[in-house]
Amino acid sequence: MGKRDNTIFWAIMACLLWSTAYAGIKIGLQYDTPFHFAGIGFIISGLMILPFTVKPALYIKMIKEHWRIVAWVTLVQTLCNYILFYQGFNIVPGDPGAVIVGSQPLFAADVAALMNNNERLTKRKIITIVPGISGSSLNGSQ
Repeated sequence: MGKRDNTIFWAIMACLLWSTAYAGIKIGLQYDTPFHFAGIGFIISGLMILPFTVKPALYIKMIKEHWRIVAWVTLVQTLCNYILFYQGFNIVPGDPGAVIVGSQPLFAADVAALMNNNERLTKRKIITIVPGISGSSLNGSQ
């Protein structure tokens, strides 16, 4: 198996895992609170990825050295973002929730262009973004 074949295999695996995540979350939230369920998921995923780091001891040392940055990312990204995500996903049905979350990069591209002078919405980007947002809107309304 060549490098290209290996990359395609892992890309397909990532897509399969990503596409089943929302169903897994909806099922898990039937048995646990959003905050607790998200915490368990992050602990398990962190432990699963640790052996695949270059050198786990070096990785842990880096976290200790940069603990303030790690703390801020943990607070803002993990706690605020994912608490709201899991709480919202607990309230909204799975289909529209997955569509809304899936369209997030498209809206982020729009916001980036509005807030950052270095990021311009070119004709090519608009032609790419508009159908993506339109498709997300159509799928969510069914």
